[in-house]
Amino acid sequence: MGGEAFIRRAETAESIHKADHPGYEFIKRTIVGKGESEHFDVSIYEVPPGKAAVPYHFHLRNEELFFILSGTGLLKSPEGERTVTAGDFLFFPNNEKGAHKITNTSETEKLVYADFDI
Repeated sequence: MGGEAFIRRAETAESIHKADHPGYEFIKRTIVGKGESEHFDVSIYEVPPGKAAVPYHFHLRNEELFFILSGTGLLKSPEGERTVTAGDFLFFPNNEKGAHKITNTSETEKLVYADFDI
């Protein structure tokens, strides 16, 4: 496993758009995909105003680290709710203590964050 070294720009990376359920929508741009690294995947998520990418959830296998690139969101976690903004790092362990949901609270701007699945 593990591939070649590369440089990839977010705006030209392979992307998918999902808007399957009311209140949830995102564009996911794959920066480091499965099979390209032995230890992690990296994606950029763009979430429209008023939406969340996914419902409140946690993982049992992978840990996640998010880095907010732009925009403002509301993080829901077992500790409650708090505002997150550009420059914030968010870490979620692989158990119920890592439950999370981020909703874009802006009326006009996208919420953009890097998702490192470890």
